[in-house]
Amino acid sequence: ELYPERKLTLVFQSHTYSRTQELFADFVDALGHADKIILLPIYAAREDNLSGVTHTKLATVLEKNNKDVIALDTFGEAVERLKSSIGPNDLVLIMGAGDVAHVTGMLLLG
Repeated sequence: ELYPERKLTLVFQSHTYSRTQELFADFVDALGHADKIILLPIYAAREDNLSGVTHTKLATVLEKNNKDVIALDTFGEAVERLKSSIGPNDLVLIMGAGDVAHVTGMLLLG
């Protein structure tokens, strides 16, 4: 661990339904390394959701693996959750494709 004395909160937005479906187990493994996980809706980009995969399904599997995870539907909800749950020594990693970077701006501006 890079910062063993700090809690890592991860805000994640997956990119495309097909990629999320194909890499679902890998996402469960990789995301599970965070102390807290906030999942946002999948960034559809150019495709329709033919597989039925969602951020809430990913959250359900992570939760079954005893992870502290929540699926939220908006960036605003993510920002409010972060403001109410992170401490001064916590690390926040915001990652994904699409427009998830807006969460950073929203945190910094208000």
